[in-house]
Amino acid sequence: ESCPGPFDERFSGYGWNKVSFVHELHRAGFSFAVLPASWVVHCAHPKSSESQRFAFNLETRVRNRAARFAWLAELAELHSGASGRPRPLCRRFVSDGA
Repeated sequence: ESCPGPFDERFSGYGWNKVSFVHELHRAGFSFAVLPASWVVHCAHPKSSESQRFAFNLETRVRNRAARFAWLAELAELHSGASGRPRPLCRRFVSDGA
């Protein structure tokens, strides 16, 4: 499997670059699974200075929103196959009890 390139540079400032990267991994054939016996914990932390700048910069937020809608339209076009339905992003992992 090939790995997609760097983050989508249309998303500047804060947000959506990681979301778009996960979708690129999916499109490149990587699999994701829901692991029911696993946990992810997010520890609260102070907002970064980049996050603060982004929150108060209307121009950047509007530009990112426009880029996000363009990206979502591209994604819908890329993933509409013969069935017209996108394949699921992740599958449920069923443990054999081992």
